[in-house]
Amino acid sequence: AIQMTGIDLLDPAFRNHLQKWHKRISPDEWCENKLNADFNLCFKELEAETRVDMVRIEAIAILDDWRLVYAKKIKDAMLVNTTVNTESLSGFSSIPAVSTETKMQKFDCGPEVQSGPADQAETNQLFLSIVKEMQRSTAQLSLLAKDVQTLKADLRGSRVSLSATDLGGSEIQKLEMNGDLLTFQPTSGDSILNLAEMEFVQKLTSEGALVKFINSKLQYILKPRVVCSSENHPWLLTSTMNRQTKLKPDTFVCYRGFVQKFSADEGVPAHDRILEGINVIDYKLERDHQAFGELIIHLQSLHHNIRRYCDRSHKFIVKGALACKDGIWLVRVEKTCVRDALKLSWTDTGGEAKLMSFFAEENPIAKVAENLLASCKRGLYERNGTPFLGIGGTGCVFLVQGREGADQLRTAEAMKVVTGVSNIPLLRAEFMMNKQISQVAGDLIIRASEIIYQLDGAGMLMSDVGTEIESNRLRRRKHALDALSNLHSAGFYHGDARKQNLLKCRGCYKWCDLQRAGSLVSLLDDMQVQDHLAHDIHTLLHSFGYEIVRNERSDSLLKNYAHEKSKESLQSFVSAIYPDFLTADQENSDSESAPVEQDVAS
Repeated sequence: AIQMTGIDLLDPAFRNHLQKWHKRISPDEWCENKLNADFNLCFKELEAETRVDMVRIEAIAILDDWRLVYAKKIKDAMLVNTTVNTESLSGFSSIPAVSTETKMQKFDCGPEVQSGPADQAETNQLFLSIVKEMQRSTAQLSLLAKDVQTLKADLRGSRVSLSATDLGGSEIQKLEMNGDLLTFQPTSGDSILNLAEMEFVQKLTSEGALVKFINSKLQYILKPRVVCSSENHPWLLTSTMNRQTKLKPDTFVCYRGFVQKFSADEGVPAHDRILEGINVIDYKLERDHQAFGELIIHLQSLHHNIRRYCDRSHKFIVKGALACKDGIWLVRVEKTCVRDALKLSWTDTGGEAKLMSFFAEENPIAKVAENLLASCKRGLYERNGTPFLGIGGTGCVFLVQGREGADQLRTAEAMKVVTGVSNIPLLRAEFMMNKQISQVAGDLIIRASEIIYQLDGAGMLMSDVGTEIESNRLRRRKHALDALSNLHSAGFYHGDARKQNLLKCRGCYKWCDLQRAGSLVSLLDDMQVQDHLAHDIHTLLHSFGYEIVRNERSDSLLKNYAHEKSKESLQSFVSAIYPDFLTADQENSDSESAPVEQDVAS
């Protein structure tokens, strides 16, 4: 099917023919734009996709309307004028045959008629009857298109949805009709379960026991990906897609580095760079329409939540599986439609390889991270049960094993991973700036030790690992100001001095994410220096919840701070803008014991 764009779909000869007759009915005001506008106006009711030949049928009807208008203009509405009729029939007979949608029938106006006035009148009547029939068909098509659009609007606005059982039954029926419900053909290789394990599974009577046993097998097969519980994830709520079912899938499959701890359960941050590539696995003792329908609802919900964070033009497919006692169904969903499903028995030879290929890692960050770790012979390192440290606009940060020391023990390091050819130069620039600052004031920043390149990404290793400032306590605000003043007095600006980029490491506060940092000495004049310093200060204060306010006094104090770059002049500048920043405590008083921040020593 081709999306109808009006007159552009017609061949040049036919367009010239339309132009001739359209120009006859409006010779004084005629122009090409008016032809396009009038032609498209005739199609305003047709919003559905159609074929070129159907557009030609509509165009013939429009052409006949214009001929009738021309005939009325010369006061001959019955088309008895020989000259006009001859031109009309001659023009009409020059139109090639037009095929219908099914290409089973053809409408052909025949050769050009060369006859007298009596035969011409009879031909005119036949001509008019054909035109009226075409116009009647056009009106019916327009009404049908309207009905379809109305039905779509009603369905979108309706709160009534299919139950999981009805949805599962209808989707299985569609798959069977289209030949998309496939059965795996055994090949050479290992099966997922051996015969003894299969016999054990057949005796299970509880869903929890099935989940525990199958998960242990899948964890081994799908390494380095992990199978995690998904019971505590708000981004997997299914109420947006199906109002009658609010169940959540039993597990999901993702890269180990993305897993975080949410209270007692595991979880994944709601970020487009992470959500894409996650797979769902649901477990049932017996497979039925309800079980299949619930899996479809989970996959539709996952697609909906990924779409919230991704670019609308980005196309992707979500994958999931329904595991039962007799085997596993591998299902792919695009938007809200089930693309296909593959039935796989636990004892099918070659089933293990098929399962690995279906759940293969597709997340770009995860693939680059694994290649980087393999190239430097390191692995992920867990702190508080997770190697995940953070994610931003350009990259993701993981906790990894450091190099072996003299005692043959590995320490922890951080690795920032970026993907895409355009982000590699940015990471290299950050690495070079990190090295430049380290030579002058290495104790003020999280130092980078090495940068590793891949074809589709890069990674930067950092020898220091710290914790974020998650509190707005007074003493933390003072420490943040002092850290910023120390960086400025060393001759550098940060460019993105949010409190999220200030980490506590071994009792000291250090800056990270130096992608926008630069040297104050390299700036051209004092005005540029003041602008960069003001931007750093306002960014830091805004991250603590303070709105940006400037006045004449603050501008004068900013000039003084740009000249001195001392802690006292910075505190004076901040106090002039926000008098309570260095006096009021937004949370508990400093006298209360603060939670101990645990750092990973490098």
